[in-house]
Amino acid sequence: MVGRMRLPLAAGLFALAPTAPMAPVAAQTCGLSPPQQSYLQSPLAPAYTSISGLAGTTQALGPCSTAPFFSVIPPPFPFTYFGQAETFLRIQKNGFFHFTFFGGAATSPNAAIPGVAAPNDVVAPFWQPLVPAPGVGAVLFRTDGAAPNRVFTAEWKDMMVISGGSPCFDNGSRLNFQARLLEADGTIEFRYGPFNAGTVGPQIAATIGLENAAGTLGIDATGLGTLNAAFPATDLRFFPGAVTSPVASYTVSTAPSSFASIAGAPGAVQVFCSAGGVCPPPTTGPCTDDEGAAVALPFPFSFWGQAKATVQMSMNGIAAFDFSLGVAGAGNPVNPVPFPSTAIPNDWAAAWWDDMVADDPAPTTGGWWIVSGPIGNRVLTMEWTNLSIFDPVTNTPCTDTGDRINCQLEFREAGNLVVCKYGAQILGSGPNTAGVGVENPFGTLAVDGTGLGPLNSVFPTTDIVFTPCGTLGAVLPFGNGCAGSLGAPPSIGSSGGPATIGNATFALTMGGGPPSSPANGLILGASGSQWLVFTLPMSLGIFGLPSSCTLFASVDTILPVVTDAAGSATVVLPIPNVGSLVGASVFAEFFSLTPALATTSGAEVQIG
Repeated sequence: MVGRMRLPLAAGLFALAPTAPMAPVAAQTCGLSPPQQSYLQSPLAPAYTSISGLAGTTQALGPCSTAPFFSVIPPPFPFTYFGQAETFLRIQKNGFFHFTFFGGAATSPNAAIPGVAAPNDVVAPFWQPLVPAPGVGAVLFRTDGAAPNRVFTAEWKDMMVISGGSPCFDNGSRLNFQARLLEADGTIEFRYGPFNAGTVGPQIAATIGLENAAGTLGIDATGLGTLNAAFPATDLRFFPGAVTSPVASYTVSTAPSSFASIAGAPGAVQVFCSAGGVCPPPTTGPCTDDEGAAVALPFPFSFWGQAKATVQMSMNGIAAFDFSLGVAGAGNPVNPVPFPSTAIPNDWAAAWWDDMVADDPAPTTGGWWIVSGPIGNRVLTMEWTNLSIFDPVTNTPCTDTGDRINCQLEFREAGNLVVCKYGAQILGSGPNTAGVGVENPFGTLAVDGTGLGPLNSVFPTTDIVFTPCGTLGAVLPFGNGCAGSLGAPPSIGSSGGPATIGNATFALTMGGGPPSSPANGLILGASGSQWLVFTLPMSLGIFGLPSSCTLFASVDTILPVVTDAAGSATVVLPIPNVGSLVGASVFAEFFSLTPALATTSGAEVQIG
């Protein structure tokens, strides 16, 4: 059938992918972000050569110069950074240059990337308070080549980490590095030369990476933030392109009810109670309200993709990681609150979020927590026992309203699961308007466990399980295609369900290609970073092809592709039911001869 091919031999393709052990908990894809302009990073073989002394090199700053930056200069050729056309750049002595003007922060210490505080629009090969060393140090720049293949180089030569009482006190440190802008494909390179920490090694803590104009998106090149004490082991290359990433979120499922009270159990800790129990401070009087406690997570746990160490348990059936509930753990407004909401609290999980009070005289009434299970499968369980819905009329004199709420919230080490469990619910005179769900740290995204928002009145009859989204089974486009003779670059996508083992209908799709044409192909490879001796992504200009076209995947397999009358094609790639493939990736890219070469962006198929 024209435009659709089934390739049973594709099983061999997936054998190319590096294999990984099966995940202990199946990951699910909850959605992908819209493409956003960013950069793809790859290592480069060391290739540092100083531009000092070459004809055409300009010295921006000389030895011992304390001026923070060189004056604004226009880019030597049209250059786009994070999708934005730039009109000037300014070189800073502190190991970076930037495309957006800022004032007093020019001499400030380096900061983590990304960060909304100035400076932004930063290209930082080694951002650290520096000064050109006496006699030999300098900040230099030059442009080489002819259009459309010019290269701009900024060099920090024999820079010195500032120490001592004088900016030019010579402590023996010498740092040599460059940032290069390549006109041909918009690539940025960091090159690293001789490095000597001198006597100030412990004082070296640099930032390495790229940041956009808003400070909201960046590339931390080493993952070390502000703590780079030495140069990277290789030179670095950053290739521009739109990147689609998985959205951090949760899927909701149910499990058979498994509530078993921990109130009074050996090892369980009571954190708030009624006057009938042996209550920790600040409990007083015949009933208690608006109390809470901080509980440490004694095992690694990730919530909305962020590592967590401590959570605040509130009497109001909610646990928050942002500690916005106040010292006593209050945090439920009188009226029901729809979620997500940027109003605090954020970063929370709730089994039964309502305004609750401990007015039952039983000694077990209140809040409890316990950690159980072996290493790797530990569980922090929080329980709300025999609580009542607070009513401003009936509870004013601490009158028992007759409500009894019993529920639990679990944080599980294995799979970073959040589980809500439900015991007995007795409805008295208190109104029920509870919320069940999880919300992200910004209050911009939440997952509702019941679909009823803050209006739950009756307990669920099952456990509710929140499973973090994963990238496994996803197809993640990245990079920029080229249009060739078409009006716009063709696109790459997928169909036939997720890229999971045993899926015989999984397919990659091309759209926007030449209509009814056999002059197309699909490149499949096991690597998105290296092909033969070439570092990927790679401009195809070195082969005499348009420099705007890019190779994103190692060329391990090329499959013929025929488009239909609409310029579309579907290539079915059955994925074997082989457990060792879970966690592996295959890289893909379509191309067309139109007759000029046109390519799609790349795509990473992450097998689940």
